[in-house]
Amino acid sequence: MEDDPAYPVLKVLLEGGGSELFWFEEVISVKVHHVAVAVGCFVSHWGEGYEQPCLSLVTRIVKLQSEEEGCDESLWIIITRFPGVPIIGAGQFRVSGDVWKSCVADERAHVIVFTQFEDFKFSLLHQFTVKGAYIFIPL
Repeated sequence: MEDDPAYPVLKVLLEGGGSELFWFEEVISVKVHHVAVAVGCFVSHWGEGYEQPCLSLVTRIVKLQSEEEGCDESLWIIITRFPGVPIIGAGQFRVSGDVWKSCVADERAHVIVFTQFEDFKFSLLHQFTVKGAYIFIPL
């Protein structure tokens, strides 16, 4: 995560400090490619440095704008990736309770990724609970 180009700026801002002044706004949802993405939704995420898609959760959506005149605003999608749950194929998939416990519920297995809105590559997933497992269906 520390190698991410957004990390230095976002880390300081999310911790509430820094020498540069920015307008900071948390956003509940945003439309990406005509699909509404909201905080708390599951997605299949891939992209530069992450060729293998895996189960991920949208944890924050942040809009930043420098107070300097003429600066454009930027929108960041902050996701939690669960690389222990790779997504193979485009159809529905099942995650057992044991895999969920070790790869999703265990915070040590998470990877936090800061992604600019323009670079966010994903497909939205709908979660269903069944006895002893979770089923995810792409929308």
